[in-house]
Amino acid sequence: MLKKIIVFALIINSFYYNSLLKANSLSKNAYASILTCSPGEAMYSAFGHTAIRIKDSINDIDVVYNFGTFDFNTSNFYIKFSKGTLLYQLDEDPYYAFEYEYESENRSVREQVLNLTQNQLELLYCLLQENLKPENKFYKYDIFYDNCSTRVRDLLEKVLGQSKIRYFEKKDNKTFRELLSPYLENKQWTKLGIDLLLGLPIDKTTNRRETCFLPYGLYEVIGEIQNPINNQKLVLSDKEIISKNYFITYKNYFSPELLFWTLLIIIIIFNAYQILKLKNNWLILSKIIFSIVGFYGLLILTLMLWSEHASVSPNLNIVWSGIYILPFYWFYSKKLKYKWMKIYYVILLAIISLFLLSFYFLPQKFNFAVLPIILILFIENLSILISIYFNK
Repeated sequence: MLKKIIVFALIINSFYYNSLLKANSLSKNAYASILTCSPGEAMYSAFGHTAIRIKDSINDIDVVYNFGTFDFNTSNFYIKFSKGTLLYQLDEDPYYAFEYEYESENRSVREQVLNLTQNQLELLYCLLQENLKPENKFYKYDIFYDNCSTRVRDLLEKVLGQSKIRYFEKKDNKTFRELLSPYLENKQWTKLGIDLLLGLPIDKTTNRRETCFLPYGLYEVIGEIQNPINNQKLVLSDKEIISKNYFITYKNYFSPELLFWTLLIIIIIFNAYQILKLKNNWLILSKIIFSIVGFYGLLILTLMLWSEHASVSPNLNIVWSGIYILPFYWFYSKKLKYKWMKIYYVILLAIISLFLLSFYFLPQKFNFAVLPIILILFIENLSILISIYFNK
């Protein structure tokens, strides 16, 4: 019974694609190519871009299909983006408009002309037309699993036959976080934000197919694979069609690491002075620091429980920040030294200490700028305990 259902589904699928092909015929002069664009200055373009070009000189067709379009004017834009419900869409634009845009942004573009049979080319074209329909053009964006680049990969798999494509694996496969890192080398504050908000899932080691979430990852993979129909390279030609020295972001020497390590040194000196002078004027500073960390912990917890992004949960940064979500520390003062406060700060110090000891051994990789922050928490907790136990 199951075999009959499968055969029936395949027949229906075949009729469906054949009807599409008849409705979207291209000439023998037509070709399809993958356009890989260099990174831009804006955050949404920091990792580059991928699009598909269909050109048919006989039928006067030269269009670019772009899965990376979104509307900044969408209501509750940032809330939807954080939750993972922001809709991206497929757009079709004339090639000249695409070329003008990237010329004006000073971004280079490489074109890989695909070695497709006529049937494969027309299937790709009709799939693009089908995706353009209002009921199909929108999708929920995910930076690692569903974006402008993975959508192109998925279309090629449908055209070539996913089970027939051979991906050439590398021995030194990197994690999602490691693959992002080179693009953020000169954007240290952005990198810190990504490392703080995205959790353990992006420390998963990728396979070659998964590296296609990056436009240049897809570019490399397309250059490696073969067309299963003729066992020839999928890329017929590869050239740079827009050659630009796109904007260079110079390294910002006011980096998170410099700021937080400097802050750590200042806090160590300040706390040592307060202890030696038998004072505890640092308490308000501790409360402010703990409150900021607690707010971050609450943000992480909210994203883990609320967001649909697969990359935000679990996030082990919650271990050192989540313990400050409930602000019991505001109840401590030099006149209020109850036994439960002593136990509370001992627990905080123990958790911070264990996290510091396991910092380099946990499965999630942390931004190095986090280390001085955690050391600051250690110093502040230790100073309060000294004050409590020695009545300073």
